[in-house]
Amino acid sequence: MRNILLISALFLAGCFGYQPFYSLETANASIGSVKMLNVNYNTGERRIAQKVRQRLIRSFPSTTADYKINIKIEETTGDLAVKRDATVERSQITLSAKVEIIEEANDSIIFKTELSASTAYNVEDTPYSTDAGKVFARQAAAKRLADEITKVVRLRLEASNKVKTK
Repeated sequence: MRNILLISALFLAGCFGYQPFYSLETANASIGSVKMLNVNYNTGERRIAQKVRQRLIRSFPSTTADYKINIKIEETTGDLAVKRDATVERSQITLSAKVEIIEEANDSIIFKTELSASTAYNVEDTPYSTDAGKVFARQAAAKRLADEITKVVRLRLEASNKVKTK
């Protein structure tokens, strides 16, 4: 009985013009390039920039260019839990991104925002396990940041296209 209700609810949602949030048809504009600005020579930060850029390119596949995205990412690390003997037990990586959407036709910035994503990791007694946890946390934060950028860019492009067509 619950399956029938679920199927009918999904059918009705489709009838009312419901579109998935991450649908490629959400924004009727194409992203020509994703450029990472001021990438430091730190290996971890280059990896973050590569992961975010690759994920965004997969989110916005295009051969034509209506818009381009410029992103500047900064990484900060902070302590979350400190033991009584002043040793750190848990830390957090925060990735902050300054995102600009630029219209290719006149090279003007149509939208600018700052986003961030954080992930915690354990600080172990052995440095190798701490480094492995930090690498995994950095990758998870990069994935979250790329998803957040995708969501914001899609919403902004959808809003700007609705304004242009009215």
